[in-house]
Amino acid sequence: MCTLCNRPAPQVGNTAGHGRTPEEPFLTLEYAMSQTTADRGDVIYLMPGHVELVATAGALAMDVAGVTVIGCGNGTIQPIIRFTLAAADMNVTAANITMENINFQAGVADVLIAIHIHRRRLHHPQEPVHRAGGRPECDRVDHR
Repeated sequence: MCTLCNRPAPQVGNTAGHGRTPEEPFLTLEYAMSQTTADRGDVIYLMPGHVELVATAGALAMDVAGVTVIGCGNGTIQPIIRFTLAAADMNVTAANITMENINFQAGVADVLIAIHIHRRRLHHPQEPVHRAGGRPECDRVDHR
């Protein structure tokens, strides 16, 4: 399954029928995660300019095993996960989660623990994430 999350687009939503094309993406990563199936190789693409706001503890749950989240875009349009309160965090509880090319930001002066990883389950590749033209796989996604 290929799922797309919000970019500046008029037809965004967290309902059936969204998340399959760049023109009608899901609104949030949290909702996109809820639409994936464990260990099926599902990929969620965060579109250029996407900003995911994490406002409470556990507000973003990476809780479906084997899901990959890839940010499309670089520089000022690289997708962002922004923690907006000191206690806001993302919980990674499922195995084999991979996240690539995402800018994690603190929206306040002091974020206590931004990413709470349970038993070393998050994979963040140690490859350069800024490439000319963005992520190559974002240019060749079959959205259907």
